[in-house]
Amino acid sequence: MAARERELQEQLRPARDLYTGIQHQRLMRGIVAAEQAPSLDADLRTLSAGYGIVSADQPLAPYEATFATMKSGVLRAWARQLGVPAAFRRLVREPCDLALILLGDDYLAACEIDATVAFGGPTLLFCGK
Repeated sequence: MAARERELQEQLRPARDLYTGIQHQRLMRGIVAAEQAPSLDADLRTLSAGYGIVSADQPLAPYEATFATMKSGVLRAWARQLGVPAAFRRLVREPCDLALILLGDDYLAACEIDATVAFGGPTLLFCGK
């Protein structure tokens, strides 16, 4: 990825602006609205099939990767290589007033959520089917 980022230095974009899916667009409308309310502190993270879990402002190079087309064994191996399950567990155990997690089914699988995941506050999980 580092080599690719050097090649595409001029095309790096914040994670919040890189994704074009309808779910992300709708989420971003809510984030923009939340950022206007001084009493709300939204901390947006994105699960990227190219980078793992990243902050909204992290510059990313355009890439062609998605968990949605991977077979389950490949998906788990790739997610583990990116450190997704461990990063997810660290992130969701941080204290918070409310966590909203929006994931498609394949992205949910990449997180390997099970009974051992500890949440740092009330958590609403919205996923595919």
